[in-house]
Amino acid sequence: MRDQAIQMGVPPEAIFVEPGALHTRENAQHVLCILEKHDMHRVILVTSPFHQLRTYLTFAKVFQPRSIEIINYYADTGEWHPATWFLSAEHRKLVKSEIERIKKYREKGDLL
Repeated sequence: MRDQAIQMGVPPEAIFVEPGALHTRENAQHVLCILEKHDMHRVILVTSPFHQLRTYLTFAKVFQPRSIEIINYYADTGEWHPATWFLSAEHRKLVKSEIERIKKYREKGDLL
C-alpha cells in the first residue's frame, strides 16, 4: 500500500507504516504513539473495505481522549467492491464475520 500511495503522489516522508501490531487495537495503539511523537492530529486510515467499519471504530476508541481526525480510505482489494460485495457468497461471509466481531468487540469495550 505504501508503494501505491507513492505512485499516487503521496510524498514518502508523509507515509508512516506500523508493521508490528498483531491485531487492530494494538495497531491503533502503536499508531497513536507515532502520531503523538510527530505531533500529528490527522490520520488516513487505509484498510480493506469489509474491515473499514470495525477498524474505524477501534481507532476511534483508542484515539478518543485525543483530538485526532480519522479519514477513512479503503484499499483496492481486487474482486471486492463496496457496491457489489453482496453478489458473492464469500464476500457475504466476510461481512457476516465482521458484524459478529463488531458485536463481540463492542461488548468487550474495544470499540467506540
